[in-house]
Amino acid sequence: MLKILLEQIAARAGALAAALSAGVLIAAPAFSQDAEVLFAQGERLLAEANELSSARSDADKARRDQLRGEAQTVLRQACELEHIEACKSYGRSLGVASFFDEDVYPERLWALGRACERDDGEGCLMLGRAQAPIGMFGAPKTPENWAGATAALTRACDGHEIAEACARLSQVLGAGDNPNRDSQGSLAYRTRACALGYLGTVVQCQ
Repeated sequence: MLKILLEQIAARAGALAAALSAGVLIAAPAFSQDAEVLFAQGERLLAEANELSSARSDADKARRDQLRGEAQTVLRQACELEHIEACKSYGRSLGVASFFDEDVYPERLWALGRACERDDGEGCLMLGRAQAPIGMFGAPKTPENWAGATAALTRACDGHEIAEACARLSQVLGAGDNPNRDSQGSLAYRTRACALGYLGTVVQCQ
């Protein structure tokens, strides 16, 4: 099952990369320049695409990919108009596929970074998760990604007191591959995550 899933994700990433290279996601005309209208339209199109997530016929798969592409087009345009929720939705829609193509990954970071720059706590958390070089679908282990993940998660934890952000920051700071590993900082942020009521599995709270 995992092999099939990865093949499907890789195929979606290839299609998205081709669209990006062709300028489809950037150059396609918007139906409106109102960010809220664009966001609503994008969400509706994504919902329609998700209804075809288990498509089997070639026609349904093509329709699903078309809907997803149209959704990403308008969500990106809304993001350019500084609609924070659209930026997050667009970044989320790229998902795991962003790790299968070098053209898609920066696009995801752009969208989530735009939300984080506008001091959206969830956007900073999402950016930190996307940029952290940890796990099966972790970002490339570059100094820029370690630093970027640390900065985004610090902003989400310190500025917005998001427990998961504190937990993930603890994980990033304590990672053996991190060139700026900080064991004391990792412990401090784990303690903070637990104090904020973290119940996940990134760190253990007793």
